[in-house]
Amino acid sequence: MEKVNLEAKIREKVGKGSSGRLRRTGYIPAVLYGEKEEPQPLIVNTKDLEKALSTEAGENVIISLKVGDRPRTVIVKELQTDPVRGDLLHVDLCQISLREKLKAAVPIEVRGEAPGVKEGGILQYRLREIEVECLPTEIPESIPVDIGGLGIGDSLHIKDLKITGDIKILVDKEETVVSIVPPTVEEVAPPTPEEVVTEPEVIGEEKEVPPEEVGEAKEAKPPAKEEKKSEKAPKAKEKKK
Repeated sequence: MEKVNLEAKIREKVGKGSSGRLRRTGYIPAVLYGEKEEPQPLIVNTKDLEKALSTEAGENVIISLKVGDRPRTVIVKELQTDPVRGDLLHVDLCQISLREKLKAAVPIEVRGEAPGVKEGGILQYRLREIEVECLPTEIPESIPVDIGGLGIGDSLHIKDLKITGDIKILVDKEETVVSIVPPTVEEVAPPTPEEVVTEPEVIGEEKEVPPEEVGEAKEAKPPAKEEKKSEKAPKAKEKKK
């Protein structure tokens, strides 16, 4: 892995207000950590740092940091960015030795086309990066993950990965990296009686009656009642005296 050059200056003023002024002038605050040295506040040019991080190595890039007349070999320990705009806000740098192993998080790189995905399955990531231990110059840019033979229900584990070189994986070998899961289908439950809404009947509104019901109604109509004539009792005849 090749080095990239970066220049830094010693930071004289610290504090939140000072950091804001720095960013407005095109610089960001930084801190350099050394094994046998006190943390040293620095400032670095934002565009120069972005350029250094734009290589294929990403945040694992090896940097030749020049502070004054003394060059140092460093890597990025922690990088802070704005959660909305993505702007660089702060960087922590760690001085290293190229002859000593270190730990690094390496991103995975999915390769191939899974038959399970073609059949409608979904590729699910369980890990996005894998922690390894190796010499700084041996840190891979990415770890290949071949999904070409995965069907629905299949998974790839750490033990299935092929990694060359003197690199030690610090993740359990049974850990799942990716898997192909079946598509999820939502079952729509039938509405309960309480959920069935009927339109209220409007009083006075004429309801439309189907023709067949009209016929039935006519057949079932009872005959009209005959009007009964009232019978009056005959008056009693008066007796002549």
